Amino acid sequence: MVCMDIKTDSLVSFFSLWGYGFSDLINSTTDRAFSFSDLLQSYSSQNIPLLEQTFSGMNKLSFEEKKEAINKLKNLTIDVNSGKYNSSKQLINDITTTFQLGEDNKRILENAYESYKKFYDLNKKTILQSVSTLSSSYEKNGLYDYFEKMYAFFQVDKSKKTNLYLHHFPSIMLDTGSSTKDCIHQNISIDKNEPKDHYLNNSCILTRRMFTPVHELGHFLFENSESASDIANNPDSSAHKVFKHLENYFASKNKKNPNRFAYAIIHEAFADSCSGFFKEKQDESFNLLNLPKINSNFAEVDSLIHVVYPIYKQHMKENKPISDDFFKQVLESPLFQNNFKNLASTAQIASAKFDGRN
Repeated sequence: MVCMDIKTDSLVSFFSLWGYGFSDLINSTTDRAFSFSDLLQSYSSQNIPLLEQTFSGMNKLSFEEKKEAINKLKNLTIDVNSGKYNSSKQLINDITTTFQLGEDNKRILENAYESYKKFYDLNKKTILQSVSTLSSSYEKNGLYDYFEKMYAFFQVDKSKKTNLYLHHFPSIMLDTGSSTKDCIHQNISIDKNEPKDHYLNNSCILTRRMFTPVHELGHFLFENSESASDIANNPDSSAHKVFKHLENYFASKNKKNPNRFAYAIIHEAFADSCSGFFKEKQDESFNLLNLPKINSNFAEVDSLIHVVYPIYKQHMKENKPISDDFFKQVLESPLFQNNFKNLASTAQIASAKFDGRN
């Protein structure tokens, strides 16, 4: 059973572009959404750079206002990915209304979508070919079989299918992606100066594209797993205890919202373990833990991966699912205790409300 469908759609891709920038800026401490700004360099001759204006000032919202805005974005993303919107007019109207953007920003969104759609339609043949090529490449390289093993490890029912949405842009890193509790996104470049055969068939490009969906599926499955539920709702579970230990660690480092950092690095450690083990199966000379830097999001992720990955690898080899014992091994690991020495007492943050998934 194939538990992931590969799809592409101009409206979904455009919304993902806007949502990416929205999230980028709302979590920024500056007035610019830096990675989003880099992405928009692709559209220097079009109207799309003006998109940045449509979420100007979002980073100045209070913490509670940001949480509310992100939750609105999540709900809108679910609607978009479920196929609710048949027209750009309807979607843009809902974006404008939901975030109170006003008529000027509504016109910017309308013009930006028309610019993107022209690019998408111009390259539609290549875009559809890429869907077919990736699907056959995944099957040929055993990716779908590995997906099933990941489902079994996280104990998520295979009826919980997901969609991999390919978002095509003129110029962007080939291996960027994101995931929600409902679907996965992967950004792909179409360089007008690159021969189409090279774009579709180059083995290096296809290989890089394979690891992104594995990583993002790891996020998707962890978020839908009992372990994620235990972190949020079961204080007696070892998963929750690992989370609290990490939360205390970040609190001792004076991190704002330490629970969000704690939840984020657990997520990344599992996602990187998923893609790392698959790469080892493809290349026996590869060892994830030998990389000088594994994850680019937080330095602390690498410290946790060195604890989580050997346990994950052993579980996958023995076809064992994730369980309370998995997190108990993490918690009792001398490396974990050494890498995340707690300088803050549990009492300091025991009353903090869990909002790691917000």
